[in-house]
Amino acid sequence: MKKGILILIVGLLVLSVIMAPAMAKTAATKEPISFTIENMTAIPSGKIWLTNDNILQVKNVKQVGTVSGYFDGTMEVVFSQAINMTSGEGSGHGKFVIITDDGSIGGTFRIENWGPTFSSGTFVGTDSTGIYEGKKIMGSLESTMPSVASFEGIILSPRP
Repeated sequence: MKKGILILIVGLLVLSVIMAPAMAKTAATKEPISFTIENMTAIPSGKIWLTNDNILQVKNVKQVGTVSGYFDGTMEVVFSQAINMTSGEGSGHGKFVIITDDGSIGGTFRIENWGPTFSSGTFVGTDSTGIYEGKKIMGSLESTMPSVASFEGIILSPRP
């Protein structure tokens, strides 16, 4: 009887040693990031029109710009937006991809316009290749000019 219990205990110990690494959850490392996009230029695409209520509607318009800071390369953005041309207020959303020599990371963003030249919002990205594979970026953004935006946030590695 004692021999059977001893074998059971040894078996459970061996099983726990084998399973422990698989069951251990590694916490993602959080690294602060900041980057800027400049020289945004529109690529002929999408649709833009002005309604009778003086609302500028932008649908699926593509822009490309230069990224510097944590990422060095280019950023491609496809966005939709509605802006009251009288007040400058409005909101928008879209998709982005940051492309560097080492890989790419992309995701989505949302913005609010608070006047003709200021907007702020949030971004999150998990679509990644190269050295960014398995990573997640998230944070906030703000823009004070139509062709410049600043991003602050974190990069999680590996993403949860």
